[in-house]
Amino acid sequence: MIVANYTPDPISYTHAGISAVLEPGQLKDLDDNKAKFILNKYDRRGLVALKFGDDPEVKRQEAMETYKRFWTRQVVLYNQDNERRKNTQREYTEPTPELVAHAKKLGIELVGPWTVKQTESGAVQALRDENATLKSQLTLLSEQITELAKAMKAREVPFELRSPAEKVLLTQRGAESQTEVKPPAPVAPIDTKPLIAEFQMLTREKFGEWVMLNIDRIQANDYPPDVRLMIEDKWERLVKGEFPIPKA
Repeated sequence: MIVANYTPDPISYTHAGISAVLEPGQLKDLDDNKAKFILNKYDRRGLVALKFGDDPEVKRQEAMETYKRFWTRQVVLYNQDNERRKNTQREYTEPTPELVAHAKKLGIELVGPWTVKQTESGAVQALRDENATLKSQLTLLSEQITELAKAMKAREVPFELRSPAEKVLLTQRGAESQTEVKPPAPVAPIDTKPLIAEFQMLTREKFGEWVMLNIDRIQANDYPPDVRLMIEDKWERLVKGEFPIPKA
């Protein structure tokens, strides 16, 4: 299962004693048990699962809406708690740095429980949302380019071994991209008749001289083996000595 972090926050998790981080814009292909564990714990913060046929843009919007809803809720809960403390004359609690950072990032203010005060205009908030989305998209694009470069070096990678980003792109297209493998060009057969004619009618003396003059040529890798065997057979019949070319 592919788990995607389309939020502007890195999300740390620990599963089976192993800790890791899902960076903004990152996609990870995880086994189902691990993916379900992470989603069950962090889907409220914007983590989403990508399945075959899903539109990444729709999932990105869904993730950002969940992300904003989660952190807005955290601000409201904090404000409600401090208001209750005020009414019962107890000490206020200080917001965590993480809560303060997200309140500023979302353009809201830590106030009372009755409202969430907008600190910026709608246009500025829209720019903030767009910036967060662009950051996520740039991270994803960088990952895709890196994976594409690796795939080009390796020529062709099986679908199961592709990166999560590549798998999502392939499912959008509806088919895996495959590199066309061209069959090797047919090798033209060698005409051995002219080669055989060179020594076929030679006498014992002439044949011996011909072999010694052509010894390098006869033992070359591209010299037809069947012709070489005919030469060796004639040598054994006429010269009756050890053939000067070692057998392959």
